[in-house]
Amino acid sequence: MREFPDVAELYQELKLSLAERYPNDRIAYSGGKTGFIVQLTYKAKQYYNPE
Repeated sequence: MREFPDVAELYQELKLSLAERYPNDRIAYSGGKTGFIVQLTYKAKQYYNPE
């Protein structure tokens, strides 16, 4: 994410939102990040290893 500060900012916003929504539920907080991370990982693989 260092190379893409706009993505890092989106991730930060997501994490802050989830922390506010689930202040005492670590499982829900982590689960809320899953879709973002899966999508980000897919895009990173496409970016760094295009076929």
